[in-house]
Amino acid sequence: GGVARVRVDPGGGGCGAGCGSDTPDVAEVVRAAVLAAAPELTRVEAVTAERTSPPAFVPLATLTRRGAAQGAR
Repeated sequence: GGVARVRVDPGGGGCGAGCGSDTPDVAEVVRAAVLAAAPELTRVEAVTAERTSPPAFVPLATLTRRGAAQGAR
């Protein structure tokens, strides 16, 4: 079987401050989900991402088909 490497962002959980989830808990949930979705894998390695810059904000409207068409005018 293969190995999947999944990057885990320690500060980008999106749940706000104090949501109660820490990186090892999140990594374990992700590991279990990946193995369930891809049973041919034998292992999932969580690679902790080093944050070098703040995440970019992308408005949802620019990602939808209708929003992209309106923005192209």
